Amino acid sequence: MEDPKPPGRAGLYEDDFYAWTEAQAAALRAHGRGDDAIDFARVAEEVEDLGRSELNACESLAERIIEHLLKLDYAELRTSERHWRLELAAFRRALHRRLTPSLRSRLEAALGDRVRAGRRMAAAALSAHDDPGADVLPESPEISWDRIVTED
Repeated sequence: MEDPKPPGRAGLYEDDFYAWTEAQAAALRAHGRGDDAIDFARVAEEVEDLGRSELNACESLAERIIEHLLKLDYAELRTSERHWRLELAAFRRALHRRLTPSLRSRLEAALGDRVRAGRRMAAAALSAHDDPGADVLPESPEISWDRIVTED
């Protein structure tokens, strides 16, 4: 029989590392008044940085997924299609491993920023290979969150 999840903060650590880092940084700052033994402000910053690193990694993965979806949708030269599909699957697996409820919420809230970044990357890649698809790539492509996280 499996042990139940630990209550409170420990459970949050297991369920949503990003939310845990935010809560721990706030708790460290609140407790750090007047104690010289631990540099609470810097420790809190480092814990926050751990969460930011996870957020940045997920943002980067989402942008790469969007880039590959757009290349698959708009590229006219199909020589790299198999490679793009393999990378797309790998990026989705990596995103799923890191994604927590709070990270998902942050990514969904800023989806437009991720789509714009992914579009820039796709346009640059298509242009670098002289693919005519770069010329028809829309300025504001419609990419839903469900399409980003759902396997084709």
